[in-house]
Amino acid sequence: MKTSRSLLAMILLLSKALILPANTLAEVIEGKIVLTDASTQNISIKQEHPMAGKPDPVYLSITSETRFTGISDFSQLKPGDQVRAEASQKDASGNLQAAAIEKT
Repeated sequence: MKTSRSLLAMILLLSKALILPANTLAEVIEGKIVLTDASTQNISIKQEHPMAGKPDPVYLSITSETRFTGISDFSQLKPGDQVRAEASQKDASGNLQAAAIEKT
């Protein structure tokens, strides 16, 4: 099942790479939430497999357009939750914007 989801995530990323301009390509971040901030709607995720040169933890902004799977909204995200996030462009504070969050 985990392999199927990973394969699906790779297919989705590849299909987006063919359709979207380079500056809007999404990246997938997997790991545990270490911090949630309700006032700013931000979370930080400690990655399972950080790539070289990639900050760890990764800070994500949740927007009104963020899609949720396995939960209904931001309020259900808690430190320690295992998640997979799809994120793209950075917001004004330099955080990646979460396009989708899946609680795994």
